Amino acid sequence: MRRTGFYFTIAAAVLLFIIQGCAKTDVPKQNEADKFIISGAGGDVSVTIAELIKDYKPVTMTVTSVNSSGEKNQLKVTGALFKDVLKSKGIDPASFSTVRTISGDSYSIEIPEEIISAREIVLVYKIDGEFLNEKSRPLKIVIPDERAMYWARNVVKIELIQRKHTVMTDKIVFLESAYKNLKQTKYLYYENNDLAVSVKDLLSAYSPASDSGLCFITTDSLKRTETKENAMISFIKFTGKGKPLFLSPDLPGGMYIKNVVLFKQQNVCYYSLESAMLQNPSLTLPDIFKTSEFAESVEYRLTTLTGDTITASGDELRSCKISFESSAYSCLFDGKEKPLKDILTVEKIY
Repeated sequence: MRRTGFYFTIAAAVLLFIIQGCAKTDVPKQNEADKFIISGAGGDVSVTIAELIKDYKPVTMTVTSVNSSGEKNQLKVTGALFKDVLKSKGIDPASFSTVRTISGDSYSIEIPEEIISAREIVLVYKIDGEFLNEKSRPLKIVIPDERAMYWARNVVKIELIQRKHTVMTDKIVFLESAYKNLKQTKYLYYENNDLAVSVKDLLSAYSPASDSGLCFITTDSLKRTETKENAMISFIKFTGKGKPLFLSPDLPGGMYIKNVVLFKQQNVCYYSLESAMLQNPSLTLPDIFKTSEFAESVEYRLTTLTGDTITASGDELRSCKISFESSAYSCLFDGKEKPLKDILTVEKIY
């Protein structure tokens, strides 16, 4: 009996050693050394994946991602809540309004305020019970019940962006007329040679003094923000599939923005009449003013592609309808027989 007890003790010790050994090696060394940066809260904070696993309560949930084509993919993810990490680092969530995630392959996406306030952000290190593979390490962002475009992988940096003040629009540039004024480039997109203009050329022509990023709105009401640095290496493709389409050969495909209605850079709004009229065939200038957050004024200046200008009061513009014929977008005022053809800009007169 003594010998049996002795062997039992040895076996238990060996089992305990094995269990402890397994626990220690539960995190692969390459994952354990991985880290990401939280930036913008008075400095940079480095967080290792080993720390994320050890110091924060794990959250496991089954989530469904939905891509731009409507395809669904169900995953079981494990990670830590972003808010818990911020709290432990002494970062007040009220000190920022939006979050930009940056991946190792240069993919970046800004998570807007309305999502941050309504959803949980999960810092994921396991999918379906397995640690992230090399393409997804060190971190994957998952936001349950949100589009897969926000579910960035290979995240190496999370930027906290302070609350932005709304800047009213003082000038609208109509893209379809602006294209005609700029150098047009053939852009190979899914084996089709479509036409595009450089965003750099567009901004240089109509808002050269601004260093701000671009805020996009698409036909399905998606809102996206892009940095000026990325914008300056990009194009607006205005023929073919997905037009108007913000894209670049130097950016990951997931950062492309399809079916753009408008984008703003500070007080200048670049507006696609083609996209807007697909949604509202009876489009008027007041409709455009509303969606572009155009500032009210006593008078406005309208300029055509040929350089012709007219000055109109707010009351006169309320009756102005947008028409399209002979490949040109025009403004038609009540009581006027001829429309103002190839409308290029509308500006507030100070």
